[in-house]
Amino acid sequence: MILTVSTLTRSISLELDVLTSIKDLKAVVCFDFGCEDPDKLALYYQEKELCFGTLEDNGIVKNTSLFLVDKSLKTDLKKHQDFIRKLQRNGKELSLLRHHDPLLAEALMKSDVYAVKAILESRLLKQEEIKTEEQQLLKLAKENPFDLELQCKIEEQIRSENLRHNLYTAMEHIPESFSSVSMLYIKLEINGCVVKAFVDSGAQMSILSQECATRCSLMRLLDTRYQGVALGVGSAPIAGRIHAAHVKIGRAFLICSFLVLLEQSVDFILGLDMLKRHNCCIDLKSNHLRIGKCNAHFFSIIIITSNFQGPRGRVWPSSLSMSFLGITFSKKARAGPLLTMKTRYRR
Repeated sequence: MILTVSTLTRSISLELDVLTSIKDLKAVVCFDFGCEDPDKLALYYQEKELCFGTLEDNGIVKNTSLFLVDKSLKTDLKKHQDFIRKLQRNGKELSLLRHHDPLLAEALMKSDVYAVKAILESRLLKQEEIKTEEQQLLKLAKENPFDLELQCKIEEQIRSENLRHNLYTAMEHIPESFSSVSMLYIKLEINGCVVKAFVDSGAQMSILSQECATRCSLMRLLDTRYQGVALGVGSAPIAGRIHAAHVKIGRAFLICSFLVLLEQSVDFILGLDMLKRHNCCIDLKSNHLRIGKCNAHFFSIIIITSNFQGPRGRVWPSSLSMSFLGITFSKKARAGPLLTMKTRYRR
């Protein structure tokens, strides 16, 4: 296995076995680079420091490259220390960095100047390698413009450059697209019982969990003739259907019907059927669910992520990946585009 060890100014190639220990590797690198103490060397693979074990233990089993940092050199650390202090004082930027680049954010939080130096310089070195490779390909293309394999490589290089440009454009103009979006939750009352409901215009029918139906004293109204199985990305047994129940949203009093699911992580999903029935308007600008002249305020991200808990301390998800995207109600097991519901109707 060929291992390339690089700094910003120099690189060497070593032929090693995968069972070579990190300690022995540091000794070889120390000799080749003319360093004094191998313990002062830090080797980084995929921006993570190699400390113990063998190359194989650290996931290095084929030809690759490592980045070297000499901790005995005190030069050129001031700019990295200033960079760390600047970001640590800026909580907003550090929060964004923690989301987009957790590895660098972790090094910043630990004030590990050598790890920050290694991460930044290894990325800079990688960019230089990409530029060098691009220049070499262009040079070869001029010498032999009809080489099919070379043209394929240039095409892939252009595609990668377009992808990078598209990514940087998105990061500059719509950075919010890289963060998670909080889902829409409102507070409502069913039979006088306060329920936190998930507003989902992508659900074809409104859904109530059996646990929530029991808390709201609605199980006496459950029509078990509508038992079945909801199928989709996941599946859940349907206990039945409640045809009419009084629901209070803000100052509006509504009559709603919904299915009752036995295994449902969210207490109540206000689906498209009831949203259309009562002419509801999801107003994202004012962050309200509007029903006629009445408004119900959507919960903020702080409430959802910190204090939004369901029964028995169950945490409600801030970004919900629903198992049930929609429902096609059918007496036969007829496949729908998103979700079908097998029903068993007894006369």
